[in-house]
Amino acid sequence: MKYRLFALFGLLLFASATAHAQNNSLSFPDVSGRTGQELVIPLQGSFTDDINGIVMTVLYNPNVVGIADVSLAEGASDFSLETNLAAGQLRVAMAGANSITGDGAILNLTVRLVGPPGAATVLDIALAVLNEGDLTASRSNGLVTVIR
Repeated sequence: MKYRLFALFGLLLFASATAHAQNNSLSFPDVSGRTGQELVIPLQGSFTDDINGIVMTVLYNPNVVGIADVSLAEGASDFSLETNLAAGQLRVAMAGANSITGDGAILNLTVRLVGPPGAATVLDIALAVLNEGDLTASRSNGLVTVIR
């Protein structure tokens, strides 16, 4: 009986930690456009926890898209934003005194499609750290496709 109680307690702790890890999420949509076109791609956030800071890295193919601008969306308009852009890699740090929670766009990427028709790149959220590592988030990458 004692072992069953410990096993049940361990299972509950694991389930609680797993459920907590999935309460927050970041996602890019799949989008498409023609060569030379500029698109605004929102990063959607869904947060059940209070979020005061996000650090993330987004990887992409610079032969398909060029990042023209990175700006805060309405869901994080009170945050400050710092970005570092290198070919194929965007680093973002955003923080605010007033936390964000709930669902909505938190960041807008303005990209120019530079690849030929048929080219595509993943917007790969390679790293996402919330509240200095105190919280986790599931990540859903987006796909940018150049069409004719």
